[in-house]
Amino acid sequence: MTEKTTNDTITQIAQKEFGTMPVSAARMPNGICNDVYTVDIGGRDFIFRLNSEPRFMLGSHKHIPLFRSKGIIVPEILAEDYSRTAVPFAYQVQNRLPGRDIGDVIETLSDHELRAAGAEIANIFRQLASVPNNGKFGVLWGDDRDLVDSWSAEVARVTKAVTVWGRTTGVLDAKLEQILKYLNSEYKGYFERVRPLTYFGDLSAKNVMISEGTFSGLVDLDSLAQGDPLEAVGRIKAIWYGTRHGTIYSEAVIKSLMLTVEQQKIVTMYALLNRAFLTLENGVQFNQTTGRTVDRHREALDKKTVADLLDELRRMTPTAAIGFAEIPPASLKNNEPAVSPVHDLSPERAAPAQQFIPKEITIQSPPKPSLTFAQTDSSVMTPKPPGDPYSSEPEIDPAPIFTELVSESDDLQKAAVRPSLPQKIMLEASGLSKTYTSDGVGFNALKNVDLRIHKGDCIAIVGKSGSGKSTLMHLLACLDIPSEGYVYVDGDETSTMSETEKNRLRNEKFGFVFQQFFLNGRETVFENVVLPMRIRGASDFDMITDANEALASVGLTEKSDKKAKDLSGGEKQRVCIARALVGKPQVIFADEPTGNLDSNTGAAVENMLFELNREKGITLVIVTHDADLSNRCERIVELKDGQIVAEYRTEADAG
Repeated sequence: MTEKTTNDTITQIAQKEFGTMPVSAARMPNGICNDVYTVDIGGRDFIFRLNSEPRFMLGSHKHIPLFRSKGIIVPEILAEDYSRTAVPFAYQVQNRLPGRDIGDVIETLSDHELRAAGAEIANIFRQLASVPNNGKFGVLWGDDRDLVDSWSAEVARVTKAVTVWGRTTGVLDAKLEQILKYLNSEYKGYFERVRPLTYFGDLSAKNVMISEGTFSGLVDLDSLAQGDPLEAVGRIKAIWYGTRHGTIYSEAVIKSLMLTVEQQKIVTMYALLNRAFLTLENGVQFNQTTGRTVDRHREALDKKTVADLLDELRRMTPTAAIGFAEIPPASLKNNEPAVSPVHDLSPERAAPAQQFIPKEITIQSPPKPSLTFAQTDSSVMTPKPPGDPYSSEPEIDPAPIFTELVSESDDLQKAAVRPSLPQKIMLEASGLSKTYTSDGVGFNALKNVDLRIHKGDCIAIVGKSGSGKSTLMHLLACLDIPSEGYVYVDGDETSTMSETEKNRLRNEKFGFVFQQFFLNGRETVFENVVLPMRIRGASDFDMITDANEALASVGLTEKSDKKAKDLSGGEKQRVCIARALVGKPQVIFADEPTGNLDSNTGAAVENMLFELNREKGITLVIVTHDADLSNRCERIVELKDGQIVAEYRTEADAG
C-alpha cells in the first residue's frame, strides 16, 4: 500500500463516515496484521484499520461485541466495510480508548495501582472463561482455520516455530533446546488433559490500557485464544520477571484468581516456556522476514531470566519428580556479562509508540456486570470500596473459575490441570436482547439474558404472557435474530451465519413441537413426518427407514397413510413429535406442546417428550404456562419483563 493510496483511502473513509476531511493521519508501527492508523478528525482521535484481506479485522468484528457484552471496556467499532466496494481496502474505524499501554507505564505505577490492575485482569479471565468454544485449541481470528485438536499439539507447534527462528538467528543454544524438549516431553501428560477455555492471551506487555494509574480497557482484540488460561497468566509472569512491578502485578492476578499451589507451579512452567519463546524471537522481524539482527544485550538478559525461572520451577517441584538433574542451575557462563533481570523488551513485544497519546476523549464505559446470581457457572469478583483493594482479602465468589488441580500421583506428568468442566454446553445465550419496533416505538421483549443449556438438559422456560419466554426460545432456535448479544449452538456462534447456514443448522440439530400443529392436512402422515428429510435431500430409503422408526416411537405406525386432517388433536401432536424426531435432532423445542390437548392426551404427549429426553439424551426445551408440566422438568427458568428473575432445580432433577 503506497503512501498516496493510504492517504486517499483514509480521506475517502473520513468523508464517507464522518462527512469531513481528516486533519492528520499517522501509521501505528505495532499493527502486525493490519495497516493501522491514528487519524485526527475534528480534534478527536480515531483508529483506522485497513487491509486488502479482511480476515484479521473480522476477529475484532466478532470479539469486540463479545467483550462489551461481558462488561469489559473495549473500543467500539464505529464504522466498517469489508466489501472493498467503497474503497480499495476493507476497513474498520474504532474509537480510541484513553490512556497508554501498560508496557509504557508499568514501572511508574504504585503498588496499589498494580494490584488494582491485576484484579481487573483476573476478572477479565473469569468473564471470558464463560464463553463457549468448539473444543479445539489455538488462536481464533475471524475464523477457526488455525485451530488444532489438542493443547499438546498447539504447544508443540509453537515450540517448533520458535525453535526454527532461534536456530536461524543463532540464538538457540544447547541449554534452551534442552529446556524446550524437556517441557514438551515432561508436561505432555498435563497438556493432553487440558480442556479448552476461552481467554485473551495478549494481556502481558501490551493491549492493557492504563489511564491516570487505573485500568481503562483492552485494545487489539483481533484474536482470542482457546486452551489453557494459565498459559496467559504465565506469560504475564514471564514478561517482567525479576522486577518489582512485574512481581506485584503478576502476583495480584494469581491471588485474585485464587490459584492453587499446583496451579501456580503450572503458571511458572508456562512462564519458563514463554520466556524461552521470547528469547528465540530475538532477531525475527514479524510479518516480514528473518532479519538475523540479534540484540546481544537483550539475548543475555533473556537467557538469564530463563535460568532464573528454571531455578524457581525446580524449587517448586522436587528434582526427583521433575527430572531437572541434567539441567544445570541458573548461572551465567564466565564469558557472559553480569546483568540485571530488568528486561529490555523487543519492539515486537513493546508498547505502541508514545507519539500516539490520544487527546482527551470522554468514553462512556459500559456498566459493570451484575453481581447477584442465583446460580452461575462462573464467578465475578466483587469490587472493593474505595481504598486499597488488597487491604483485606478480596471478596470473591466461592467458586473460582480455575478449578482445583487433580493430582493422580506424585508424578507431575500425571498431575495435570484437569478443569472440572460441566456437561457439554448445547445452547448458550450471552447478553441476549430483542427489541421490536412498532410505529416508531421500541418494545424490549428481552433484556441482556445470559443462559446455558447443557446437552441432555430438560428445561422449562416459564413466565406470564409477554414475559419474553417465546422470544427467548425463538432466538435460541435461530428462528429470529437478536438485537444484541450472541447465541451459541454446540459451541458455534450463530450471528455471522448466513440464512442458508442457519436453515441447515435448524434442520440437522433441532426438532420443533408447537401448540399449533403446522401440519399439511391434505398430505399423509408419512409426508408430514419426512418433510425435514426432504428439505435435507435424504434418499428415499433413509426417509422410509427413519419415518417408520419415528412413527413407531409415537405409536402411529398404522396411521402412516392417513391424511393429517383426519387425525385427532392428540394424534396430530404425536405426528409433530415424530416429525421433530425424524432428523435425529440434538434439541427439541416445545412451545406449549399440550396447550390444545385434553388432560389425558396431554399427559401422554408429555410422557413421550420426557422419555425422549431420558432415553435418547435429547435436550428438551419447553416453553409453558403449565406449572405441572414445568415441574416435571429438571430445571426451571422464570422470565419477567424480558429478564430472568429466577432459576432453580426441581424434584425431578433430584430424582
